[in-house]
Amino acid sequence: MNIKTIVKQSILRTIDIAGVNAFYRRKNRRRLLALCYHSVISDDAPADDMRTNIAVTVSQFEEQLKELRKHYQPVSLQQIYSAIGTEFAGGGGGNK
Repeated sequence: MNIKTIVKQSILRTIDIAGVNAFYRRKNRRRLLALCYHSVISDDAPADDMRTNIAVTVSQFEEQLKELRKHYQPVSLQQIYSAIGTEFAGGGGGNK
């Protein structure tokens, strides 16, 4: 494990211990949060692949989803659309 990874994991663990994540989850529990990825690349992608700075590997993506499911309820775009109803149909963005 390189020093950058160790420092990053230490910072994330400190944030978790301090309760920042739990506070954020409570504060936003009734809001729709969208998580976007630039790219998900194969686990065996070459280290010099230009996307590695803005991408996660398949195994990292799976691990992140596993962690997210512990605290959040992932939903599909279709489920969001169904919950909102036809208010946004037609691509008007809902600005009426």
